[in-house]
Amino acid sequence: MSDSMIVQCLEILKRDDIKYELRVLFSPVIEFIFFHLKPYLYLFLGLFVFMFLLILGILFLLIQVLRTKHL
Repeated sequence: MSDSMIVQCLEILKRDDIKYELRVLFSPVIEFIFFHLKPYLYLFLGLFVFMFLLILGILFLLIQVLRTKHL
């Protein structure tokens, strides 16, 4: 019985008008979440770029040290 109910729910969710209504219903909630998460996303992106540049600098320093040891 629960399988047929799940199948019916999935069939209902496949309809285009239901998909549209769900998008309209949840779009304010998603916009609210993104609005409040945006500063944290920018902070994460900034830290990611900083870490990338830091690792790249360490790589260049390591290459430089290894080149001077072999000469």
